[in-house]
Amino acid sequence: MTTTSKEKRYCASCQHDTQHVVVVARKASPFRNEKHRSLKEFFTGLINGWAAGPLLAEIDDHERHVICEQCGTKIVQG
Repeated sequence: MTTTSKEKRYCASCQHDTQHVVVVARKASPFRNEKHRSLKEFFTGLINGWAAGPLLAEIDDHERHVICEQCGTKIVQG
């Protein structure tokens, strides 16, 4: 699931404040090419949820993609 919003911020490429599209997307799985992927993802999520709490574990699985509407420069914030 991805979430999209807009915000005004400074763009280093344009060198002034511009509108940016912010897309929040799930990070790629570290187990994507491994055998028993879903089982490993389940146990990793279970341990992270237990250790950090469910909200922090869920936030840690996402990254922000900030894209300038003027020049198209994309910044990924982990």
